[in-house]
Amino acid sequence: MEDNRKVLIKEFFANLKVEVTQAEYSKVWPGWRDMDYIPGYNKFYFICDGEGWLKIGDEEYYPKRGQMFLMPEGVMQSYSTINSNTFTKYWCHFTAKIGDLNLFDIIKVQDYIEVKDYVYVENLFKKMISSGKGYGIASVLKENSALLELIIYFIENSTVERKVPVKSESLMRLKAITDYIEKKLKENITIEELAQVVHLHPNYLIRFFRKHLGMPPIHYINRRRIEEAKRLIIASSDETLADISSKVGINDIYYFSKLFKEYTGFSPTQFKKMVNSQPGRIQNT
Repeated sequence: MEDNRKVLIKEFFANLKVEVTQAEYSKVWPGWRDMDYIPGYNKFYFICDGEGWLKIGDEEYYPKRGQMFLMPEGVMQSYSTINSNTFTKYWCHFTAKIGDLNLFDIIKVQDYIEVKDYVYVENLFKKMISSGKGYGIASVLKENSALLELIIYFIENSTVERKVPVKSESLMRLKAITDYIEKKLKENITIEELAQVVHLHPNYLIRFFRKHLGMPPIHYINRRRIEEAKRLIIASSDETLADISSKVGINDIYYFSKLFKEYTGFSPTQFKKMVNSQPGRIQNT
């Protein structure tokens, strides 16, 4: 089931939704202080100047210029000034959700990073702030795209560990459903079957699946079938398309061809010709 786990992770993270709730550049006031509170949102602090104190969970910090801190949702935090030379910083409050889960409940990253590309990160904050003051769809998209780039930058420059959210009923259900789909991919799979696997009403199962993976179960099943069909075409030049279609649980070759083109942009015959025309053939990956 290792391949299925990788597929689930890919689909899961593809459904990440981010939203900026507030972003600013400011110098904190002398009374800037809050102790032992748990926010319902994530925060980035990008320190430009000054001094102060932060506590994230059990760890205490005295941030310096060029450091970028992540203060995650649901984690106890404190902050305070320590003298008259208070922080000047870019900051934002944001959500980063996959279904009903916070991104940073799924992966564990460092509390802060040393920013090597100061101007790059500063420009992303400037873009986020200026876009947040605009109106219309384009402004919202620009604001959230800047946030997404900041999240990516932070993750790429941080040590990342994947948490195992064993207490997440949602993830346990998703894994049970996708494991069942992989096991039964060659067979006819109904929504009622999947609902029975996780003891949900079929209508609720569809909503649940769409919420967490961004698509209904049938769409996911069809995608997996076409991905498996592509793998089989690449792996062997001898099997007929009818054989491959049957192996991925689609017994109607005409429907298989229609579905294949819908998901890849090519008919199975075109895809097979492309594969066979490659020097040395494409290796299965």
